[in-house]
Amino acid sequence: MEIKIINIEKLQKAIRRNPVAVRNGANRMMRDSINHLWQIINNTPPWRVGESGGGVPFATGNLRKAHQKKIDTFESKIWVNKNKTNAGVDKKRKTSSMYNYADLVHDGTPKGQMKPRPWLKFAEQTGERLISQYRQRFLREVVDNLTK
Repeated sequence: MEIKIINIEKLQKAIRRNPVAVRNGANRMMRDSINHLWQIINNTPPWRVGESGGGVPFATGNLRKAHQKKIDTFESKIWVNKNKTNAGVDKKRKTSSMYNYADLVHDGTPKGQMKPRPWLKFAEQTGERLISQYRQRFLREVVDNLTK
């Protein structure tokens, strides 16, 4: 017994038949998906003390500005540029802090002084349904391409 979601042979045939259409569809799916997540991160009310909200915490705006995104054909991502959120230099030890501010805010502090505010996980979970629709649209377009 098996459950088959996609027929790999048909997908490979579609790619061979019209690779440009498949690549364009994948680009559109990735662009739409990552832009949707970007909107959730930046336009959802920010996490507050007591863990309400869901968007990137916003005090000075530095954490929000440190976000970057990259869109490729078959992989896209959003991340926080840790160079822009470094917790600073310990002046007594003259070394960089071993913690990154973005990590501390997202995951909480190691000893639990600050509760986690996982805005990236929130965006991923919140956007999952619509991203699934983008994937389905892409697969329908690939299958439709087979009949041409």
